[in-house]
Amino acid sequence: MRTWYSLLVVLPSLLACAGPVPGSGPVAALVPAPVHAPAPALLPAVELVTAQNHAAGVDSMRAGKVALVSFWAPWCDSCVAELDALNRLDDRARSSGGLVIGVAVGETPDSAAAFVASHRIRYPQLVDEDYKLTDALGQRRVPTTLVVDRTGHVVYTGGALDERALAAFRAALGG
Repeated sequence: MRTWYSLLVVLPSLLACAGPVPGSGPVAALVPAPVHAPAPALLPAVELVTAQNHAAGVDSMRAGKVALVSFWAPWCDSCVAELDALNRLDDRARSSGGLVIGVAVGETPDSAAAFVASHRIRYPQLVDEDYKLTDALGQRRVPTTLVVDRTGHVVYTGGALDERALAAFRAALGG
């Protein structure tokens, strides 16, 4: 009985936005994004554009800093719910040599820029309109959170922003 109750309480939060970005299959929407700390691997060097349509990549944007990279889409309620926390995290992280970078998945630069402006997002944004970075990572789910250390290695991969992501970010910052 307790197991069923736990499942009924937890299942809606697991499915809130654990669904894939359009185009990655209907069954995948039923499986939450994996949360684990993989062996550090270099972040793929993929050129994207900013929300202002200027060429950039995560590495050029982070410039040797520790970065928490948040993959999002405007239709994802869990992604929208994280925005204020990510703004505050970026404000605090900059004094420690870190930053937050948003990556709009499957959006055009114009639609991403409009969303960023309407939601008052202050941290830098990239646009992965053609799924270049998400495909290189083998990950099309949103929200997805990565922590990238100063050397460009991905030291944490997870779903929505949570305590594990924050702990990995703090550890990568050296504190």
